Parts: sequence; C-alpha cells; structure tokens
Amino acid sequence: MIFILLIFLKIDFRLISEITCCGDDFDYYIHAKTIAIDGDLDYSNNLPDDPYFYKYEGKLAPKGFVGSGILSSPFLLIGNGLDKLFNSSQIMNFEILIYSFSSLFYFVLSIIMFNSCLKKLNINENSFFVLILFFGSGLPYFVLERYSMAHSYEVFINTFIFYLIVNLNFEIKLWKSNTICFLIPFVIMLGLLVKWTNYYLLILPYFYILCLKEFDNYKFPILRNIFTYISIVFSSLFYYFVNSNIYNRFFLDPRIAYGETKNVVQLLNVNENIVLQLTKYIRDTLNIFFGFEFGLFWFSPIVFLILPIIILNIIDKKFKIFVILLGIFIQTFGVVIIWQSTASSYGYRYLLSLIPLCLVYLVSISKNKKYKYFKYYLYPSSIFASLSILFFETNKGTQLSLIEIENSFGKITRYTKPDYLIGYLKSFSNFESYLVIFVTSFFGLIIFKLLISVFGYENLLNVLESNSLPVTNEDFLRFYTNTYQLEYSKILITFLFLSLCSFYIEKSISD
Repeated sequence: MIFILLIFLKIDFRLISEITCCGDDFDYYIHAKTIAIDGDLDYSNNLPDDPYFYKYEGKLAPKGFVGSGILSSPFLLIGNGLDKLFNSSQIMNFEILIYSFSSLFYFVLSIIMFNSCLKKLNINENSFFVLILFFGSGLPYFVLERYSMAHSYEVFINTFIFYLIVNLNFEIKLWKSNTICFLIPFVIMLGLLVKWTNYYLLILPYFYILCLKEFDNYKFPILRNIFTYISIVFSSLFYYFVNSNIYNRFFLDPRIAYGETKNVVQLLNVNENIVLQLTKYIRDTLNIFFGFEFGLFWFSPIVFLILPIIILNIIDKKFKIFVILLGIFIQTFGVVIIWQSTASSYGYRYLLSLIPLCLVYLVSISKNKKYKYFKYYLYPSSIFASLSILFFETNKGTQLSLIEIENSFGKITRYTKPDYLIGYLKSFSNFESYLVIFVTSFFGLIIFKLLISVFGYENLLNVLESNSLPVTNEDFLRFYTNTYQLEYSKILITFLFLSLCSFYIEKSISD
C-alpha cells in the first residue's frame, strides 16, 4: 500500500512556497489560513482587493465555501508552527506540506469508517473492494495532487453521516447515543458549509436509513431523541454566525457568494421549444455517463452506479428510494448540465460527493443476486479508472487544452479534453508518460534526492544527459533544483505520514 501512495502522491502542487491567487485551491487555503493563523473570519489581511473575490460593504471574502477551511485548519496550524520552530525553507515549507496532508487524512478516515460500518452490519464483503472503488472514483486526484480542493471533505462528511447512523443503531450507552444524535445535524450543517449546493444532505440520513432497512435488526431512534432537536437549533445558529461573519450579511443562496445574477431558468438556458430542450438534457446526461471526456462509465464507476440503481429501484418498486435518488440525481447532475463542462480539472468533480451514497446502496443489496453483476463491472473498471489518474496530463493526448476549444457538451472553453479516453488508452504505449509519472511522483522525488546525494548535483545531470534524458526541459530542471534544495526532514515526515495512512488502511481491510 505504501508504494501505491508514493506513486500516486504528486509533487506538482507541493514543491511550492505558497498557494497563489486566484482560484478554488487558493480560496479554500485562505479560509484555512485565516481560521488557523488569525483566529477569525476577517480576510482583509489575506486577500488582494480584486474583482475576483466577493465584496460587500467593504468586506472581502473568498468565493469558495468555508467548510473545507474549517476541517483543514488544524493541519495548517501545525505546519505554520513547525515553520516558525525550524525556520523551514520556502520550497514545500511545513505549512504547505502539513496542509496538504489534510485531504489525505480525511480520505483515509472515510475508507476506515466505511469498512468499520461493513463489519458492524455483518456484511461479508472484501474490504479491499471498498478501497478499489474509492481509488477508482477519481477522488484520489483531489486528494493526492489537487489537495486544496473541497472534494475529499465532501466525501468525508457523507461517509461520516453514514458512520454515525450505523453506530447509533448498535449503541446501548445512553450518553453515546445522545452524542451521536447531537452530532448528526451538526455534521450535516458542516457539510453544507463545505458545499452549499449539496442540498441533498438534508435528506441523506433518511436515504441511508431506507438502505439499511434491508437488514432486519435495524432501528433508528434519532427522531425520538431531544438532543437531535437541540443540535438542529445549535447547528442553525452556528451556520448563521459563520455565514454572517464571512459575508457581512446572512444569505442562503450560494450564487450571491459567486456574484452570479442569473436565475435558474437563465442558467439552464431554457428556450420555448420544450422538446428540443429535453432532448439536449438527455444528450448531456448520456454524455456525462458515457462520453469520452471523463464519462462516468469509464472514469468513475461507483458514481456511474447511480444510473442502474435508479432503474433497479423502479423495477423492484422501491419508490421511496427511487424518489430520493431521482431528486439527488437531478440536483447534482443539474449543476454539471448548467455549467456544460467537467469543471476544468480531472473528471466530473461536482459528482464526487455521491461516492458514499452509491457505496451504501451497493452494500445494502449485497444479499441480492444482482449484486454480483455489479461487481463484475466494478472491479476491472475501477482499476482502469485508478490508472487514469496516473496518466492524466502526462502527454498531449491526456492534457487539458490551454486554449479555447469545443468540449463534449459543445461549449467553447479552456481546460477541456473531449477525447480524453482515446488519449488515455494511447498513453499505455507512450514511454514519455511513464517518465512523467515517475518524475512527478513522491517516489520519484525520493529516488532523485538519493541519487543527487550520491553523485552530486552536476554529476548526476551529466549522467542523465549522457543517457539522452531531457535534462534541458524547463519543468524537469525546476523539479531537479527543487528536489536538491528540499530538506530531508520534509521527505521523512511525508514518508512517515504515508506509512501511517498505509498501516491504517491495511488494518481496516484485514480486521
């Protein structure tokens, strides 16, 4: 497991001195920094007065939502403290390094919690299967490379809700039951702070309950517990306090934070010809599922599962689950259809929060004959999707376009790759891709650091050049110089953290 993490952990966004303005990565980082270092929600000393940001009555704030910053702020605080203590170098300073551990921590915790739930429910499923599904979802890209994005925290929140509900069912101690009943509404509210548009969080516990009713001994006492209602009041006040302090006013519409003035009808671009509009929505939906540009069927099998799950619940006449799933489906997929893009990164990242939901339903039908057919598809396709993360942007065939081209939705935009699947398949026979995977991985960094120590900076360059390797490439030289300057302490701490993650993942699988 440790070797897999070393290969998948990328250094592109780690061998830096700071996360620079502007973009989603920067927004979530600034939230964490303001909370951890300043201890407040005043961004005036952290943000430039730029039209990109939210501004109201002189109040500046990031566009990205604050929940990720709340969850990652303890890591940034530790990193900042280590920088002050050891006077760290600017290349991958401790603040950046430890902050980058946050998304991996919550990713690993999600896997551990889910495997723990399987054991409590006496589901005799190979826990390694769960690991494969997580790795093949596309989420690891936003954990091991674009670590400052919100998606690991979305998945953690949704998994944590499931974990609490399962544990509530088996808890016999009153004080623990009360604590869990208090935590569930608070975690839901925290999830909304991570991503306001995940409105389905409000009904997600009920969906989990319906799935778990497949097990005869399941009961759900939360609605009969006074601490649930105390938590609803407390969580609502917490949400109000955070919202008001960040934006200098209280609002529920996330479009306001992004400065979006169009209403839903305008965003959907609804025209008078309903038939043509519905045809386009169906075509766009099929593109999300089966298109060559990160189609879920190819690159996120567990999220693709939502389509057969919906169909299965119609066939089995489980209309409650069907209605809930349809509502969640319309809300989440509607966001993608509105924006008409994969969101300028790897895969359909707006849909990654559905991973726990699909997993829960999958294990709930583990006694059903149809379950084995799902597994026949999920095992090989998840491995195929996992490898795709490694080959992403390793050659021209898998790089997102830096100029405006037409994407798979027919929209002219940058950062898109309408034929990504074809480029990915060709990458298997491209030597350059394997070289890039090695050089941009933490495993490659360790090897180069050791080689530089043995041969010396200049001598190793000469050796590489004599073997016809592209040592004059600007990106390689930057990597080589940064690796040379990087302290061994950063490498050791990263290796120890990855070892701990590997240990606990393996432990959750073997227990």
